[in-house]
Amino acid sequence: MLQERTAAEGPRGGGEEQPGGTRVERWLLVAIVLTMVLLPTLEAVLRRAVGEGVPDAIPYTTHLTLWVGFVGAMLATATERHLALSTVDLLPHRLRTAARSYGHLVAALVMAVLAYASVKMILADRTRIDTLAGGVPEWWFETIMPVGFAVMAVRSAAKAPTLRARIAAYLLCAAVVPFIASEILATRGHGFLTGPDGPSLLRGHTAALGWPASLALFVAFLLGTPVFVVMAGYAVLRCRQRPSGWSSSPPCPPSRCSPSRATCSRKVAPRRAWCAPRSRSSGGCPADWR
Repeated sequence: MLQERTAAEGPRGGGEEQPGGTRVERWLLVAIVLTMVLLPTLEAVLRRAVGEGVPDAIPYTTHLTLWVGFVGAMLATATERHLALSTVDLLPHRLRTAARSYGHLVAALVMAVLAYASVKMILADRTRIDTLAGGVPEWWFETIMPVGFAVMAVRSAAKAPTLRARIAAYLLCAAVVPFIASEILATRGHGFLTGPDGPSLLRGHTAALGWPASLALFVAFLLGTPVFVVMAGYAVLRCRQRPSGWSSSPPCPPSRCSPSRATCSRKVAPRRAWCAPRSRSSGGCPADWR
């Protein structure tokens, strides 16, 4: 019962299928895929011919995979080709519109929240010193994440079958915008909103949020919401219930920070992940922290 479509428009009829997305997205996808093919090929040829390949060819190719995934997801949202259940077709005709509207509301909300979370991640990662050949910071490749999630959120809202559902979905997307703006302004000391984590929001009663939201996601899955949206929704829910919230890296353990060092770094091959210690002790850093 899994089909390559969402709950928005039911089975496709005959006729020629129109390309989805914008021309920029389609050509961008072609350019990225060609680059991913040419870089490893050029690396292998040069290494055999002159003994030296293209600097950081493999890391560049790896990071471009993220772009391929998000640009492809944006195009799939435009054409409604995401993997989803077809159970909505089993409902009476009068209920199908409501089921599809509900699915698009859930999709728009989940994608909007993920856009906010990806902005927070980029703002945290931009302080890292990791760069690729040519001085390109690694976090630059992450910029596709908030853009991709935002585009998918807006397109999910636009594909809702009724005007009321579209308005509601657009409002859900718009509700996240002030939090994103606040996170960006906070880098200059002008943040005006704080997205509370689950435990703080519910005073420790996370089950009051977890069970109803989990049930809502499961119902959305049964009604034909794309599988990736439901999986992402559960991930968002699980993350928001953690005390650390959207933190992309754990704090430096107090017992692992030398009193003579201002920072403690953990070796992560082939790069290094840095974190600032919360406190210092005389224990120093073990072998994997230095």
